[in-house]
Amino acid sequence: MTRATRIVGIGQPFAGDDGVGLAVVNELEQMSALVQVSFVQVSFARVADAMGLLPLIESSELLVVVDAVLASPAGQVKVLDVDELSSFPSCRASSHGFGVAKALGLGTVLYPAETREIRIVAVCIDRPRGYAVGLSPVVADAVRVAAARVLSLVASCAR
Repeated sequence: MTRATRIVGIGQPFAGDDGVGLAVVNELEQMSALVQVSFVQVSFARVADAMGLLPLIESSELLVVVDAVLASPAGQVKVLDVDELSSFPSCRASSHGFGVAKALGLGTVLYPAETREIRIVAVCIDRPRGYAVGLSPVVADAVRVAAARVLSLVASCAR
């Protein structure tokens, strides 16, 4: 049986370190190790806003969300569940007033039978100071670590 897994990077490419979720998904798409996970059908997505997660929750047995969280030290990678994510301040203001934790909570209400497991791979960042292209060196170094955590989650859930 093939397990449907969706990996979603969240971020703004012009907000510096807030774009780390997008960078991790880019890294994963370039890694061949993901193909070696048996019995897993993986798809990738990128969204700029938490509300973009809602249509992606449907028909995912495992949803792995990669996002930045405001926490110290910058560059640290954490694996969280939805309840743990709500304890971190949001990096960005959503035009809908929803952060990632609220959007995921709403998604599990809208699609209760669809997603069996949601995990968040969070990369700690300092508060963005405005527009910037690219990641700071410490957060850029965390991209491969975060990608490895995602691979580990996918592999462990495939068993």
